[in-house]
Amino acid sequence: MKGSALLERKTAESSADSRDRLDECRLSRDELFNLLRNPRRRAALQYLLERDRKATRSELAEHIAAAENEVTTAELNSAQRKRVYVSLYQNHLPKMDEYGVITYDAREGTAELTSEARVLAHYLDADVGESESNRWERYYPLFGLLGGVSLVITSLDRLFALPLDFVTAVSVLLLLIVPVVAIDREFL
Repeated sequence: MKGSALLERKTAESSADSRDRLDECRLSRDELFNLLRNPRRRAALQYLLERDRKATRSELAEHIAAAENEVTTAELNSAQRKRVYVSLYQNHLPKMDEYGVITYDAREGTAELTSEARVLAHYLDADVGESESNRWERYYPLFGLLGGVSLVITSLDRLFALPLDFVTAVSVLLLLIVPVVAIDREFL
């Protein structure tokens, strides 16, 4: 029961944190999701957040093109650079400026974060932490291990003539308690 209450508290705190961050942001929820739905806009924001300085359109295009093509900036060809550069120039940087998360000077070809963009760092995982999607990679082995332990416990039933209800109870208890403890101690 205590683990269940702990999990509910953590979920409520996480939801409250997200609501607080959204309240700090002048963008509506729809605008926020519209802004962040495009991977190039997310990549540009992340790049600017990590460097915390003004960047040129060319610099952003090179970084994003290299990431998209999984090569270094030195290995990029002109077509790869141009494809990203044009989309940033014509679409993404003006839209981000319109939403107020960057100040974009089309004449100079520079983009700089506004204070509004700092609120978006949570949604981008710009801090040197791991993203939620990467955390799932750690859940699967844990549940596989718990399944293996359950299998071993079931096998012990035959060796030591344990009642099936006991084996089931221990297996379910492990499957419920271990993830809650791991989440509480931030192993996951």
